[in-house]
Amino acid sequence: MKIIKQNNNFINEVTGEIIEPKFSHFTSKQDYLDAGIKPIEPMTAQEEKKEEKLEQILQSNSGYYVEEKLDGTRATIHFFKDHARVFSRRISKKTGWYVENTDLLPHIREIAIPELEGTIIDGEMYIPDRPFKDVSSTLNCLWDKAIDRQLELGFIHLKAFDILYYKGINIKQMPLWKRKQYLHDVVEILKSNGMYFIDEIKYSDDKMKIKVTTKLIKLMNKDSFNEKYPTLAKEIYSNSKVPPFAGLELLVSKKAYYEYIVALGGEGVILKNKEGKYYHKRTKEYIKVKKFDTWDCVIIDYVEPTMLYEGKTLKEGGTWDYWVDAEDDSLVVHKSLTLKQADDEGLIPVTKFYANDWIGAIKYGVVITDEELEEWKKKNPKEKPEVVVIDDYKILCVGETSGMTEEIREKISNNKEEYLGKVIEVKAQEVIKKTGKLRHPQFLRIREDKDLSQCIWKDHIRE
Repeated sequence: MKIIKQNNNFINEVTGEIIEPKFSHFTSKQDYLDAGIKPIEPMTAQEEKKEEKLEQILQSNSGYYVEEKLDGTRATIHFFKDHARVFSRRISKKTGWYVENTDLLPHIREIAIPELEGTIIDGEMYIPDRPFKDVSSTLNCLWDKAIDRQLELGFIHLKAFDILYYKGINIKQMPLWKRKQYLHDVVEILKSNGMYFIDEIKYSDDKMKIKVTTKLIKLMNKDSFNEKYPTLAKEIYSNSKVPPFAGLELLVSKKAYYEYIVALGGEGVILKNKEGKYYHKRTKEYIKVKKFDTWDCVIIDYVEPTMLYEGKTLKEGGTWDYWVDAEDDSLVVHKSLTLKQADDEGLIPVTKFYANDWIGAIKYGVVITDEELEEWKKKNPKEKPEVVVIDDYKILCVGETSGMTEEIREKISNNKEEYLGKVIEVKAQEVIKKTGKLRHPQFLRIREDKDLSQCIWKDHIRE
C-alpha cells in the first residue's frame, strides 16, 4: 500500500480510495467487547538482579533466546478478515480500553488476509533509522497529523517477537520455541502478500550475527573499549582472521552481542526462556538486560510514600497486612485481612512504607555554580530549577530514586536529617545533558567515602 496526499486528502495510490478514520466511533470498553476484540495485556520483562544467574543465562546452552531490546512503542496487532487493528499496552482514560492506534497506521489497518483472521501478534513499533521519540510523538498526534508525519519521516513498522493467537487458536500456553514457528509462518504469509511493514526480530539461542560498523571501528580505537566491552573485544579479535573492517560479519556469544548493542547506542537485550509460556503480566519468562552506568549524587530531600495500597493481592481475594482506620488515618493496624474483612472493620489498605512511616523515595542533586545554573535556565526555559543549599553549596535537584533495601530505607527514614547531604550512588541508563536528569534511575548504595563537594555538575553530565 502506498499513501500519497492530494488536495489535503490522503489517498491509497493503488485503489484510489480516500483514507479516513474507521474506528473513531469506539468510545467505550463495551464497544470493543461487543465487536469481539480480545483484551490483551502484553507480557513484560523483569530484571535478573543476581549476577551469577544472569551469567548462567547468557551461556550458549542455557535454554534462552537473546534478542535486541528495541527502543520503540509496544503494540499488539489483531488480524481480521478484511483489516487489522493495532493496540498499545496503555489503558485509555477515555475508553477504559487499550489505546487504539489503528487509524494512525492505515498501511497496517488495510491488511486484508482472510486466512490470518483471529491471529494476534506482539511486537515493538519503530520508524527505521529514526529515534524512539519520533514514534511516540507520531502516535500522540491526531490521525491526519500522524499520517502527515509518517509521509515526512517514514512509516511505522513493527518488529514482531511473539504470537498469542494463531488463526483464532489460543497458543499462549505453548512453549516459546513453538510460538516462534507460528510467528514465522504469519510473517511469511504477510510477505507473500506484499506486506513488508511487519517483520520478525532476529533471535538465537546460541551465537548472534553482528556486523562491524564504522562507528564500532572508531570505538575500538579508543583505549576504553577493551575495558567497557571486554567480551565483545575479545571475540572480535579472536574470531576474525583479518584486522576488523567496516562490513565484516561475525558470530558472537550472547554476552558479546549485548555489549555490541550497548556500544552502538542500543538499550540492551531481552533473554527469553525457550520453554516459557505467555502470561499477561511482568514475568521472568522475559528477562531484560539493559545498559547502565552509575552517578554519584547528593541526598537533598525525601518523597512521601504512597498511602493507598492498590495491588492485585486484595483484588484477587488475598490478604494484606497494613491498614488504617477509615476515619482516623493516624491509627495504623498491622493485621492480616481480606478486603471484605477490612471493610467490616472500617479499615482501608495502605502501603507498607506508609504503615511504617518510611520514606517513599530520595530526591538527589549535584553541586552547581551560578554560571552553570544560568546556563541550565537558558536551556530549560519552561522548567523551574529546584535548588537547595547544604554546607554553603548550591545543589540542583536532578531526580528521585527508590529501590533501596528495606533495611536501608528504614535506617534513612529514622535518621532523615543525618542523611541529608550524604552521597549516594545511582544506577541509570544515561544522563539527559540538558536537564541533568537520569534515565531510569535506581538507588545502589550510600557512598560514605565521598563528600558532596565532589558531586559537581560538569562531572554529572560527563563533559
